[in-house]
Order: sequence, then C-alpha cells, then structure tokens
Amino acid sequence: MKFALMQQNKAIASLQKHMSSEHPQIRLVLIASLLFAWVESFHDNLDTAAKQIYSGLAILKCCQNKGERNRKIKEELAAIDPDLRNAIGRFELQLRSYLVMNPVLHYPTLDDAGEGVQDIPNQFATVDEAYLYAVELFKDVLRYLRRSPRYIEGDIDLESCKEEREYMEIQIKKWTEAYLKIFRINEESRDIDTRTHLASIQLMPSLQTFEIMLLTSMTKDECLFDDFTEQFAQIVAWCRFLMEKDREIRMLGGMGAFLKAQFGMGIIMSLYFTATRCREFSVRRDAVAILKEFPCKNGMWDSLQAARVAEWVIEREEGTDGKRFIPGGCRVRTSTLKMCLQNDGIHVECMQGPVDDSQKLVRETLVWEQ
Repeated sequence: MKFALMQQNKAIASLQKHMSSEHPQIRLVLIASLLFAWVESFHDNLDTAAKQIYSGLAILKCCQNKGERNRKIKEELAAIDPDLRNAIGRFELQLRSYLVMNPVLHYPTLDDAGEGVQDIPNQFATVDEAYLYAVELFKDVLRYLRRSPRYIEGDIDLESCKEEREYMEIQIKKWTEAYLKIFRINEESRDIDTRTHLASIQLMPSLQTFEIMLLTSMTKDECLFDDFTEQFAQIVAWCRFLMEKDREIRMLGGMGAFLKAQFGMGIIMSLYFTATRCREFSVRRDAVAILKEFPCKNGMWDSLQAARVAEWVIEREEGTDGKRFIPGGCRVRTSTLKMCLQNDGIHVECMQGPVDDSQKLVRETLVWEQ
C-alpha cells in the first residue's frame, strides 16, 4: 500500500511537469486522468476520483474546441485510440449515475446539457456498437434527470421537460428494437464467446433501470415506483445470473471466486436503484443480497457501501416489524437520498414522508467496516 502511494505521488509529479511543458500530449494526460480516477475510486476517495474524471473531460472538451482552429491539436485528437475514449466515456457514465443517485457533488462540465440527444440507428452491426450507443444514450438520460422535476425544486419548464423525456423514450425504444435483433442472434449462436455473451446480457438490466428512471422523472411521488415491480424483479434476476455466471467462469479459469472490479456499466447502480426504489418485500432484499454476496467496485460505486445504505433505507421505511406494504407517508424521498463516505462511517441523509411540509429530514452515520 505504501509502495503504491509512493509510485502514485511520483506519477502525479511527473504529470504536473509534463503539463507545464510547451506541448503536453493530450493522450498521455487523458490516460493519467483515467488511471488516477480508478486508483482513487478503488480506495474510496470518491471526490478526488470525480475531480480526476472532471479534469480529463474538461481537457478533452477544451482541446476539441481548440482543435477546430489548430491543426496540430486536431491531429493529436484524431490519434487518440477509440478504447481510451470509450473508457473515459464509461467512467463518465458511472460518475453521472452516482451524481443522480447521490446529489451531493456538482461539476459544471457534467451538469451541462451536453450536445443533444443522439439519434439511434435502426440496426447495430455488433454488440460493441450497441454498447457505445447505449453509453451515450444513458448519459443523455442522466443529464436530463439532473434538471428534471424529480430532482429540481421550484420553477421548471414542464413542457420542455416533457418533450425531452418523450423524445428519449422514443430513442430507448429504438435502441431496444435494434439491439434485440443482434441479441437474439447471439443467443442462438453456438460459438459465441462467453464473456461477450455476458456483456451483451448486462445491457438489459441497465436498460430497464434507465427506462424506469426516465418514466418516473416527472413526479416526486414515490408510490409511482410500485408500477414497475415486475421490471425490478427482472433486473434482479438478470444481475444474479450475470454474477453467478461470472463466478463460474472465474473459478474454471483459476481466477478466484469474486470479481473485484467491474468495468463498463456494471450492475451495482441497478441493484442499488432497485433496493431503494422497489418496495416489494422480497425483490429489494434479493437486490441487497446480491450486492453483499458478490462484493466488487465499479468506478464510483462500491457494492458493500451501496448494500449498507440500501439496508438503512429499508429499515427506515419498513420499521422493525418489516411491514409488507409501505404507505406513501413512510417512504424515503429517494431523490433526496445522499451518502458520503467519511473516516467515521457512511454519512446518509434524506427527506422522509409525503411531498409537503410534514416531511422530515433524517440524518445518520452508518458504521462501515471494509
């Protein structure tokens, strides 16, 4: 641990020196930003990890603007390999999802409206292409959620939000139709790579999660989530299948039973969303059980932290008797749910009760042992 920190400090010093040179390499800076973010998030320094990604995105955006006028910068940008761009995009997606689920951090680059919702093609050539479109589509949804009625207090342009939501609903439907064409082909293929197969299945719980987010974005009424119990149950079923299959593959390959770090979109956010939004007794408990049974990290997300906060929400809502039906007045307003890891534990807070003057602010520090 001490050696790793020493090497990281050397790398930071080297990067600072490189950044102050006359012509810093954009690709090198982006790689460093990504690696530092992964290291910081792995050690639960979430704010620092967020700032690393924010810095990388800000540098990329600045260079793109300059590249329109500077031929050398334009050539450097063109030389950046797609894998690096995609890795940054995936980490950005994880950070955006963390911001929506945990409205504590604010970064201007991430809170802007973006470049507009992309148009989905009628057909994808490969699962990889579908994945890249999904990442961009889900980032568009997350941008919208940060300024939607569910997350904004006070005046808001409801008509504009409604139009934007309806357009994104159409894009999600188009993505699903285009994806299911190749997904069914992959299902029938006997020579498909197992990990490719798992990666393709992983898109399904992510899609369901973002679709529910979108469809509940126009109201603060927690009871609306009861309409999606069947979808929540499907999310949990997919996630358990994915984690059990991954464990099976790892054991056969001699890699150990547990996946320590998830890449891509992962499943932690989907399970945390299900555990805190779904009020069906068994479904939300199954979601928490998976988070605890398969401990891992995914960018800003830590499965055990997410499970602990979800358990706290369940305790707040159901009480000691574990009541099966939770009245609206007892529900946590999930759009106000915040968690922050500190040295003394996980600091959580939320508003609980109906959306009126009778709701109350609840704060607690949860014991956290890694």
